[in-house]
Amino acid sequence: MLSRFNQALVIRKEGYKEFSTTMSTTLNGWFFGNIVLGGLLGSTTDAATGAMHEYAPNQFLVALEPEGSNAATAKTEKSKADKIREFVLLSYNPLSADIKAGSGNYLNSLLNQLETGTENREQAITRIKGLHQAYPDMQQFADQLIASFQK
Repeated sequence: MLSRFNQALVIRKEGYKEFSTTMSTTLNGWFFGNIVLGGLLGSTTDAATGAMHEYAPNQFLVALEPEGSNAATAKTEKSKADKIREFVLLSYNPLSADIKAGSGNYLNSLLNQLETGTENREQAITRIKGLHQAYPDMQQFADQLIASFQK
């Protein structure tokens, strides 16, 4: 794995502890495809524009801790909605597969967090499937899911 162009990512928000990490890049596999398909022109264009490198990972989910808290208390202080949002965002791909299939461990975990009773399970799955189709963006899906199931 080639790594270049490391960048520091720092997230600050008033009332929260600062989060920082180093983002590293890898060589984009399409760079070699462009050499084959586009020859010298394709590869030099990628090199000049920076497209030959991609960040890995290319997405980050950051949960900021309030100032004065530690990791153990921050987890217990989260609201039910925050815990559900975090679960959806951290497990979005396997959860999506379970939603499409209509069953699975991730979907069961979500149903438990939403506190849907066994008598309402099929109704809840139908509603979750509809929200998943209507909101393909994971953040929007999480927000709409929480709003839909709030009591």
